[in-house]
Amino acid sequence: MSKTVKIPSNIAFYYKHNRLQQLRGFYYTVQAKSLTQAAKRMRLSQSAISLQIKSLEEDLKCNLMTRSRKGIELTVHGKALFGIIAPIIERLENLDAVMATEVDRIQTHELRIVANQAANLYLLPKLVTAYLQGDQNARVRVQYAIGEDAYQLIHDGEADMIIGPPSFAIPDDFVYTPIFTYEPILIVHPKHPLAKKRSISLGDIAKYPLILPNQALRTIKGLEMLVKQFEHIQHPPVEFKDWEIIKHYVEAGLGITIAASIALENNDRLVGRPLTRYLENVTYGVILQRTRPVLPQVRAFIDLMRLPKFKHLPR
Repeated sequence: MSKTVKIPSNIAFYYKHNRLQQLRGFYYTVQAKSLTQAAKRMRLSQSAISLQIKSLEEDLKCNLMTRSRKGIELTVHGKALFGIIAPIIERLENLDAVMATEVDRIQTHELRIVANQAANLYLLPKLVTAYLQGDQNARVRVQYAIGEDAYQLIHDGEADMIIGPPSFAIPDDFVYTPIFTYEPILIVHPKHPLAKKRSISLGDIAKYPLILPNQALRTIKGLEMLVKQFEHIQHPPVEFKDWEIIKHYVEAGLGITIAASIALENNDRLVGRPLTRYLENVTYGVILQRTRPVLPQVRAFIDLMRLPKFKHLPR
């Protein structure tokens, strides 16, 4: 049976004004799966840890864990909270090492970028090259991630900025600034019947196998609704997770695809036909966390993206 601990009002009031201590008590209890072990780690009594957790539950107005003979089990709220605070507490508990690493990174002008596949393939090679040429002391680390995974890297302190489209709902603590704009296009082989057709209708598209990646890579707003109209179309019996692979299949004449025009950057083996009458343009830009100071190297890279010399990049 779960136990209930009555919190003295004076102690409860103290913990309400010490959120960090509450979260540390919760974190170490979950990590050790034991109030006793958490108390040893924090050099407090077991009852003090219990009070921290109970006070935290009162503040958040939800139950975070249950205690029984089987041990401690997290509720759905407890699991959500632990996922949020674990990287924060871990960084705070190793603050000296984390700060030393951050100071070194700032002094060496290291820039950590998260980008989707298209940005990695077509935008960043030119931009990173120019950035490194402009600062001999600069270092750049580029990671591939999309959607929630990209935001998590920022939350965990593993990246400074996201470059790409706002393909997923942007969390409230992030801000998106568009810089480049791309048209939605139908991509076909140069000898395909639609390659030279002046005006392409939905009926034209519906005549041919449509090759699309999984939904995580679809960045065009409205594409899902359009695809639903093509449910009767034959789709290739292969699941695709890479735009470059899809383009090879289109080159082989196995179907057609719909993408943002950035996907045809430096490609003269395929033809893109505009679909702006059916779909909205796609923007690529910078996503930053609102509460994090903009480092000089981040600002320098954003300013670089806006320079006139990059007007040749698709916008």
